[in-house]
Amino acid sequence: MIKRMFCLSAVLATVAMLSGSRASAAGRKRSVRIALVDVDRVLQEYKKGNDRYEQIRKELEPRLNTIRQKAQAIRDEQRRLAASVPKDKVKFLKKTQELKLRIAELERDEKLFLAKKTAKEIDAMMEVWNDVIAAVSKYAKENGIDMVLKQQVRSNKPKRKETFYRNVRARTVLYCAAHLDITEKLITQLNTGYERGRNAAKG
Repeated sequence: MIKRMFCLSAVLATVAMLSGSRASAAGRKRSVRIALVDVDRVLQEYKKGNDRYEQIRKELEPRLNTIRQKAQAIRDEQRRLAASVPKDKVKFLKKTQELKLRIAELERDEKLFLAKKTAKEIDAMMEVWNDVIAAVSKYAKENGIDMVLKQQVRSNKPKRKETFYRNVRARTVLYCAAHLDITEKLITQLNTGYERGRNAAKG
């Protein structure tokens, strides 16, 4: 009987010790690490974004100049027709009709240009955004960060109520300790990688 009681006491002691060690291990469990990124600032200061927009502008500039020249020619013709006294009504109506066709063609060209420009800009935006997401993921993994929150600090001095409400909706984090903000480090990481790739392409 005494032996059985001794064995039971030993088992209970072992269970208690194991439970205590588990609780202790649970207490030592690493807390969640969180960081914050000012997305607007990253997108503004990432050099690749500015370079891509400039590349699109140069690529589309000849087409835009052609559209502007057509528009100017149409305006000049409209002024000439408005200032002239129609001697031959048939000829005048024919010129007016030709002008309408040119205006319709110009509007078509403008719509196609705008669609092409928008598509290229969206592609560039997606390319830049994917770079940002990849950089955030890389930095977080390398530095043991579990979660990265997005912050968008827009205009600090809104002039319209709509802008104020937009700022409030965009600001997802109301307070963040300075050491949690990795915006500057992320911008440096993105620009360093971009410059390295660009220099490698030149070589």
